[in-house]
Amino acid sequence: QAFSHVRFSALGTIGFPKKIFINKDFRPVLEKSLLNVIAAGLAHELKTWDGVFITRHKRGLSSVSIHSWANAVDVNAFENQLNQTPKLSAAFVQCFTNAGCDWGGTWQRKDGMHFQLSTI
Repeated sequence: QAFSHVRFSALGTIGFPKKIFINKDFRPVLEKSLLNVIAAGLAHELKTWDGVFITRHKRGLSSVSIHSWANAVDVNAFENQLNQTPKLSAAFVQCFTNAGCDWGGTWQRKDGMHFQLSTI
């Protein structure tokens, strides 16, 4: 119920997806991240769910995206575009980083929507 307001961007529907294809190593980390978001009272900050598993190259590059192995998630993509200043709160980001994710918002090529498994 905590995420019943979230827009699932792949289908344009409201509500968290019923099935998520995810790497078995990333699953407990993502679960902990989302539980951290709920515990911190930050569920309202998750506005769009923009995907875990998709076979593709990194945007604008020739290397394969970590999404191809279902070890990353994108959230709130509409307001955290590549190479833009991320708009996620520090507390929201910490919910993911404390659970074992790296955040793309700290990279030289900022990717503020992107969280990935820290140790692969």
